[in-house]
Amino acid sequence: SASTIGSPTYITGFIHSAILFDSSFSQSLSAPAMALNSRSFTIEFWFYCYTTIGYYHAVFGQLSVIGTTRQTLFVVLNNGRWHFGFFNDDSHSVRTLAANTWYHIALVYNNDLRQRLIYIDGVI
Repeated sequence: SASTIGSPTYITGFIHSAILFDSSFSQSLSAPAMALNSRSFTIEFWFYCYTTIGYYHAVFGQLSVIGTTRQTLFVVLNNGRWHFGFFNDDSHSVRTLAANTWYHIALVYNNDLRQRLIYIDGVI
């Protein structure tokens, strides 16, 4: 139920089609906020990395809702490594991604343990 911003285009993906986001056009998807402060969740997607150079390529984010905690979630690619966290308790991948490659990414959050896991192609 997400709406597009900046008219991203569809291209051939790893499986079927994929959305191509061009950062120079400020393209994104916008969806209603999700209650992330009190539940476990998994975010997963296929990702093609054109370049691994550069800081903080935002992939997913959600700002805080006033009066709640642990809802400022972000997922960024920073110099080829994934960063995943809320405010001031970030996790990052050990593996550095290569350019021009498809990856399956799964970001798992266990609310009971306050644990964040980053899987790249099925490996933590």
